[in-house]
Amino acid sequence: MLWAVGIAAVRASHIATAAVVPVSWHDVLTLWLANLVGVVYAYRWRQEADTALRDGLSFKTAGSVALRRGKLDLAREQYEQGAVSAEKLSSMAYLNAHFAVRGVELQVACLNNCAIVLLKQREWSKAEEVCSKALELSSRAQLLL
Repeated sequence: MLWAVGIAAVRASHIATAAVVPVSWHDVLTLWLANLVGVVYAYRWRQEADTALRDGLSFKTAGSVALRRGKLDLAREQYEQGAVSAEKLSSMAYLNAHFAVRGVELQVACLNNCAIVLLKQREWSKAEEVCSKALELSSRAQLLL
């Protein structure tokens, strides 16, 4: 939406100043092609972010199903994979900070669930490490907001 408003403003300024500085078809074509390239790149980056989010949520859901069924090793593996997928989102802040925050929140959720599995498996030191990492990430998410 903001992009369209920006393009309209540029086009309006071209029309307003056309008597002073003539605008050729080449100028208009260059402007539209440059914006088309920007839209294509933004769409491509958005797809990568959506894929990472979808994968992270799928792993988290699969881990929850495995945990309910008592398959602790599988649940732990799924939560760890979900955290890895969610970590990809935190590096995509170039798209917008919203994806970075969602990535950190999903990563914290996966790590918290992984800690629950580790506690059920009586792996106290690993659970402590995972919880510490989740707390660190949670504080980082607060800074992004």
